[in-house]
Amino acid sequence: DTVTKTFTITVNAVNDAPTFTIDPQVATENVTHNVGFEVVDEEGGVADFEYGISVSSPNLFNVGRLGFVTADDSTRVTLNLVPSDNVINTVTTSVTVTVTDNASSPRQVVTRSFVVTVNAVNDAPTFTISSSNIAVNEGADFQTIGEFITNIDSGEEDQSVTVTVSVV
Repeated sequence: DTVTKTFTITVNAVNDAPTFTIDPQVATENVTHNVGFEVVDEEGGVADFEYGISVSSPNLFNVGRLGFVTADDSTRVTLNLVPSDNVINTVTTSVTVTVTDNASSPRQVVTRSFVVTVNAVNDAPTFTISSSNIAVNEGADFQTIGEFITNIDSGEEDQSVTVTVSVV
């Protein structure tokens, strides 16, 4: 004998975690560096997610200018990294990005870390020249004029500046 029973199976959707990867990056001091990556999620677009960032060396970046850019109906996300001014030497740090999908239960949080190498720029030295006119009599002996050149900055921590003034 065969007995046949009919029944219904309900498959409830679950909130799948988004997926993404970010490759190692190379940035330059004082220049905004855009880190583009794809976020894939079965249930929603990237504009619906929350994004977070942490940096192992926060003084290496202008934290107030870091941010994410997303577009509706896209899987592309751009993280704007703004290295700080006057980075000394080449520095490598770890950056962690968090993507949170609150669209439905369960809440999904995915974290990925990547390495950023920030290359220093050889900044030009700067200084201030006094706005006062200086008068020296013809044939006068050697004279020292105080505070004629001030605010001398070598541009780099481990460099020095030599200032030469020629009078013609």
